[in-house]
Amino acid sequence: MAFRALNALVSDIRIAVRASQTFSDLSRDARASSDANRGSFGLLPR
Repeated sequence: MAFRALNALVSDIRIAVRASQTFSDLSRDARASSDANRGSFGLLPR
């Protein structure tokens, strides 16, 4: 019982870490592309 709860907690943490890594990758890509657009064309409306 306790082992199953601990196992579920570990898998939840693993999922949360993967989600936060994916989110930080996406936000970094969005920031990089918006910086590139600003550099090339000034402020580009999306």
